Amino acid sequence: MIFRVCAVVAFAFWALAGCSSSSNTKSVQSNQPQTLSKSQGYQALATEKYGADVAFMPNASQSYVLCVQQSQPASGGRRAPLNFFIYDSENRKIVFEDSQVAGRVEWLSDDQIKVHVVPGVVRGDQSGPSSNIYIYDLKTGRKLSPGAQNRDE
Repeated sequence: MIFRVCAVVAFAFWALAGCSSSSNTKSVQSNQPQTLSKSQGYQALATEKYGADVAFMPNASQSYVLCVQQSQPASGGRRAPLNFFIYDSENRKIVFEDSQVAGRVEWLSDDQIKVHVVPGVVRGDQSGPSSNIYIYDLKTGRKLSPGAQNRDE
């Protein structure tokens, strides 16, 4: 009698385990790489680099996406670190990446971002707030001073 009960319980467990594992199995297809959509590409990269707390800000023409980690401020009143990258949607690659102790980043134009860096200890050679800001130009691939964003078109 005990043997029958154990056999029935074992069979039921085996049957249930087999049913649940078959619904979770994924079929293996060909060896061809998967093609990711434009949004899956930068979202996967951002999640891999920064985890789940990422803000995605496309530029006006949707050709680039600014991916910014949204960290919580550290304990002791410290500001949150600034980690971000710019993803080229057409070529599906990161074209610029930066990390700062603290700050913020925003689109200035369709091909420029403005980065405000919060200084830690201000040195004597830092003349004012403009030394804590830089512009990154995607077309030239260069960092510019704040007065240089209006370049000749």
